[in-house]
Amino acid sequence: MTIVDTSAAPARQTDPDQLDGFRVSLTETWWGYVIRTERVRSSVRRLVDLAAALVAVGFALAAVVIWLAPIDDASGAAILLKGAGSSLMALLALLVSYLSRGDDVSEVQIDCNRAELRLMARPTGERLRLVGRYGFEEIGGVFIDRGATTRLMARYRNTPHLVTIATGPGPRLERLRDRLGRDLLGTPAPH
Repeated sequence: MTIVDTSAAPARQTDPDQLDGFRVSLTETWWGYVIRTERVRSSVRRLVDLAAALVAVGFALAAVVIWLAPIDDASGAAILLKGAGSSLMALLALLVSYLSRGDDVSEVQIDCNRAELRLMARPTGERLRLVGRYGFEEIGGVFIDRGATTRLMARYRNTPHLVTIATGPGPRLERLRDRLGRDLLGTPAPH
């Protein structure tokens, strides 16, 4: 079962660091649940990403076309120049592709069977990978940080080390904070 909160922050805000909102979803599993945070991308951002992808394809095609162009002099210098030009175009294609691949989707898995919290990341186009693992007994508290962006945080033991659980709309994070307080700490989280 997946619950998606569609009350993402509006695309137009006064703070330039928050031009895009966030979407938080909760997926129930047999072992616990998964909290995902995704950045809601504006239509302008999607167009920029599409343009960057087209530029990357253009560089890749240029790398191939360089080898198809006829040469009058089949000397080593001409072949070397073709190789250098082709390598440069391929490198530019990879660079533009890497820089425009989008935002990571962060995921926090709350495994009630193993009593652990797992931080996962899925860079765009890649597999899900483990970033960190904490036992429930290692979590000292769960709270909401209402800074430039509203974030649901967990404190590692009673240290200054903080773990971001989710970023998104305040009311959605308050419900998640309360549930995490019950599941991780065994008591309701403080308000």
